[in-house]
Amino acid sequence: MKTRTCMIAAALFVFGSSIARAECIKPDPTVVIPDGSTATQAEMVEAQAAFKTYDSKVKAFVDCLNAQERAVLVDRADSLDKDEAQEIHERYAGQVNEIVAYEEALAERFNAQIKAFKARASAE
Repeated sequence: MKTRTCMIAAALFVFGSSIARAECIKPDPTVVIPDGSTATQAEMVEAQAAFKTYDSKVKAFVDCLNAQERAVLVDRADSLDKDEAQEIHERYAGQVNEIVAYEEALAERFNAQIKAFKARASAE
């Protein structure tokens, strides 16, 4: 298994020129989520804008990864066996799944703070 992984890594390195044209840059995950029970409306609006910006960058990153994966698989279609193609797919899917899971967790935390903010506002 390690040998196959090394071979795939070497293949990606050798054929990386097509990948380098579309370098995927993972977005900075720094989105400050204020405490909804004490935050001002301006802070909540600012956090919402920051989250929307992050979401756009995540979508662009995922699109880039998907394009890279397709390019690698097309470039190497005649020389990859089924297992190697699956390993390449899993490598890219892992990166996509990781950032999507992080963004979903971030959205859940932000939504909880929005609820706290609205509950505080309706109690005032």
